Amino acid sequence: MGSDKAPGPDGFTAGFYKGAWHIVGSEVAEAVIDFFNSGKLLRELNHTLIVLIPKSPSPVMVTDYRPIACCNVLYKCISKIVADRIKAGLNNIVSINQSAFVPGRKISDNILLTQELMHNYHRNIGPPKCAFKVDIQKAYDTVNWKFLNDVLIGFGFHHKMVHWIMLCVSTTTFSVCVNGEVHGYFKGNRGLRQGDPVSPYLFTLVMEVLTAILQHSIKEGSLPVKYLGVPLISSRLLHKDCYELVEKLEKRIMHWRNKLLSFAGRLQLIISVLSSMHVYWSSVFILPSRVVLQLEALMRNFLWSQDSAFQKGRSKVSWNSVCVPKYEGGLGIRRIGDVNMALMTSHFWSLLTKRSSLWVDWVHSYRLKGKSFWECRVPSSCCWSWRKMLQIRPIIRKFFWTEIGNGVNTSAWFDSWSVLGPLHSIISPRVIANAGFDMGSKVSDIYHSNSWIWPLEWRVSYPGLNQLDQLSLVPNKPDKLMWRHGDNLFDFSSSRAWDSVRIQAGEVDWSRVVWFPQCIPRHACLMWLIMRRKLLTQDKILSWDFSRRKNMNMMCCLLCYANHDSHNHLFFECKYSSEVWHKVRQKAGMGTVQPKWSDISNWLIEKSKPKSVVGFVARLVVAASAYFIWQERNSRLFKNQLRPPETLSGIVIQQVRYKLMGAKLRNCANVRKLLEDWGIDGSGLFEIAAD
Repeated sequence: MGSDKAPGPDGFTAGFYKGAWHIVGSEVAEAVIDFFNSGKLLRELNHTLIVLIPKSPSPVMVTDYRPIACCNVLYKCISKIVADRIKAGLNNIVSINQSAFVPGRKISDNILLTQELMHNYHRNIGPPKCAFKVDIQKAYDTVNWKFLNDVLIGFGFHHKMVHWIMLCVSTTTFSVCVNGEVHGYFKGNRGLRQGDPVSPYLFTLVMEVLTAILQHSIKEGSLPVKYLGVPLISSRLLHKDCYELVEKLEKRIMHWRNKLLSFAGRLQLIISVLSSMHVYWSSVFILPSRVVLQLEALMRNFLWSQDSAFQKGRSKVSWNSVCVPKYEGGLGIRRIGDVNMALMTSHFWSLLTKRSSLWVDWVHSYRLKGKSFWECRVPSSCCWSWRKMLQIRPIIRKFFWTEIGNGVNTSAWFDSWSVLGPLHSIISPRVIANAGFDMGSKVSDIYHSNSWIWPLEWRVSYPGLNQLDQLSLVPNKPDKLMWRHGDNLFDFSSSRAWDSVRIQAGEVDWSRVVWFPQCIPRHACLMWLIMRRKLLTQDKILSWDFSRRKNMNMMCCLLCYANHDSHNHLFFECKYSSEVWHKVRQKAGMGTVQPKWSDISNWLIEKSKPKSVVGFVARLVVAASAYFIWQERNSRLFKNQLRPPETLSGIVIQQVRYKLMGAKLRNCANVRKLLEDWGIDGSGLFEIAAD
């Protein structure tokens, strides 16, 4: 950033982003490149709408709101380029004690390190201890622009880069958006915008200076206190410490708008919002089991309950079956305990790879002291978080695997680097010591002259060691830590760790029939229940109550009154539903498929290929038919409302036709003919996304 040549349109704007211009369009590219060429920014591009988000349930003052800046899209393209340029050099400028927004660092490291430092702070024994917490109110809004300019120059940013940054920051104009209407027009005088891609990195640079000059009085408090959004504790994490997390989830569920959501809407809210609310906490603490059960109970009741209070309802499918991926027959909800385990595993990975971090350095210096992480015992006096991390080692140890190169950084006895697993599990420390080896030996220490230097008696006592003769070290290749799942090795990721520690279920062949791009969510959810045979038909209800079996002859199908109400009969062997199927199957290209669920589902499984428009339309038609037949059955049962099969088949065709009119399809002969059969103009449609 301190070079003489400033990056311009021939540099990162036209070079680094060269491959993206054809996507964003020539007009956007011209506007962005013009900014870096001329050093001028149109006032319209930097106009911002301020949306006020309440920070408390009942805000009464302006300070009770958090302003979020909704920046112009073209401006964000410019700001993102500048932000990426700044981000590349932050690691060399910002001290290691700042973790937020700096690539390669984790904010959770600071929390873990603080837990170590605060250990036993709640006790009244030992030398006097003191800690203070600093909270900057409205931190973004109070940044002085002149000070920011001086900071950038002081850190050695090129004068053109400083000009571009200050142009983005200081030429802002604002309007306030209240209840969907825009009010006012005024200029800014100071501060950074929350919502501007470059703001977090500029604020990090400002804080780097502020941490060196900050002076204020100390306010005495008691533990636990909030630190970086989570409780700072000196003992174990209790249920009461997590009350805020439980309450936040409960309030989000009880919002009045959620009462209007269907089952599909509630499922989407759980996956996209509720399941992520605990992630930050789960990346720092091993949550108490009581908290995990309470959070999952809230989500489970929200998913299945039919009343507006979202109290406990009857679950049609077990929670374990729900919390598996869709291709295994579930709904794709991730269990909190599994996510918690996977996120904590990332800290193990940091320790074993010795990632550059204050917390990692602390643990290696004061906890491990040169020993293997797997060898370290749980000390009698340590912080609660470290003790809990050590206690879960046996669960995740089997997934850590070292791909041997030169063997210099791999423990010979405690790491998994061969098919035998950790050698200390089959060879005792006494035997190792008697053979002249050290418990801290590396793999390279037991391999010389292209052979393993085992004592001869070991080859007799431990015949499995003979299998290692086929394994040899590669002098110029470093060891590499890998994540092992089954017989496959992968680079580590939290998502991969979750997939390994979660409950595994076998893949189902009908997942593509139910879940596919551009499906109708509420229809897909009903299809999922049908595939699992979990709809509450009368035969299933009667199986729960043996006392009502004597009245089973009264529980006939409400559509045809000729047979018992069951899955197979309802879809589509019933006379009523069979008539509906015969009227819609030709439109789905299934004219020869008989009205039996087994025949229909088998046909769909064979045709449900990615980007197959025939399979796409067929799945839409079948799902819509099942949905409206089930709706008709319930209308007759609970509301005594009847519709003829002709009306229902017309509704099915109309619903699918509306969906096709808004779908993105390939522009080819087969698609054009199909849309013509449905009476739809196919111009301007795009390709269906792959499954």
